[in-house]
Amino acid sequence: MTVMVAGKRHTSKLSVRPVPWPHAGFNAELLRLFLLDPHVHKPFSATGVSKEDLAACRVASLGETRGTLLVAEAGARAEGLLFMEPEIWGSAYLDQRIWSVRHLLVAPDAPARTAEILVDAALRLQEDPVDLLVAQVPATDGAVLRGLHHGGFRVVGCEAVGVVDSPGDNGYYPPGVSIAPLRREHLRDAAVIATNCCTFNGYSPDAGFDSSRLERLYGHLLGLRVDDPDGGALVAKDDAGDVLGFAGYRLETELESYTPLRLAGLDLLGVRPDRQSNGLGEILHRQALSRLKAKRVQAVTTRITASRPARWNSPAILRRIGYRIASSNLILHRRPGRDRFSQLAIGLFEDSNEGSPDRRAGRTA
Repeated sequence: MTVMVAGKRHTSKLSVRPVPWPHAGFNAELLRLFLLDPHVHKPFSATGVSKEDLAACRVASLGETRGTLLVAEAGARAEGLLFMEPEIWGSAYLDQRIWSVRHLLVAPDAPARTAEILVDAALRLQEDPVDLLVAQVPATDGAVLRGLHHGGFRVVGCEAVGVVDSPGDNGYYPPGVSIAPLRREHLRDAAVIATNCCTFNGYSPDAGFDSSRLERLYGHLLGLRVDDPDGGALVAKDDAGDVLGFAGYRLETELESYTPLRLAGLDLLGVRPDRQSNGLGEILHRQALSRLKAKRVQAVTTRITASRPARWNSPAILRRIGYRIASSNLILHRRPGRDRFSQLAIGLFEDSNEGSPDRRAGRTA
């Protein structure tokens, strides 16, 4: 497929083609594009991972799944790429065909509509019907946001990425609350909490999901942490043994070959609605960080999401724990027949020091 576009440098013929794995003879161009990406490296730079190491890790990850890689080229030069893959567990448990756009990036001086052309090509080349396409995009990446907007994606939520060094625990427990390892008998109650919690919940902002299926999905995802040698999970319980909240974490083993640092992600957290706003989530978070410190983890990243920005104070809570807000992302969904784009209040992260989105990029997206 070949299209003509007016480039920023000159008028050029831009072609988009699928690149099969292995990418023989093409890895150098892929590596160059990842190195040129000014957005995604920011949260990782706060952990000490170099841009070169992160780019190498991202290129290697393209061959780990049954995904689709598209590359936009002007002559022999790669100007952008899009990589998407099926969401195996989400599709199975939610009974919908879900794909995620894992990477969408364009060179800084690429032709102006490169991202739009890549998204259009991905939608045309998708052979099997898809119920939902999901993308998480740096809030400062106006070109990619415009490309997704053009392709019918709409913003459903926002995400802050925080990094903390030297994780530890303040030792405080409220009366009548105990913290213990997550066990299988806790999974059903924890899954119900996860389904009703917009924080650490990438699927719930979409109204197209059945809550009972979401519960089964989150029960499965939490269950994976029970016996995971590279991860774990905690629950908060009251004196009666009822589950009040949970926190899950995992070592970032995919980066071990690229950095001497021991890194981890705290990616699952939820508190029962009637016990929120009393510090329980912060206690769970600190306790999880304490466990990771015992595993000699040197830095931890966390991602928190929200679909109601006006009521969200999570960045301030993260700072109180010791996190630095390294970046902010927008979560976008595309469903056939839905509105092409629904602009969310980009000011969610205005109070973030380094992670505030580019307001102009948000307006033009």
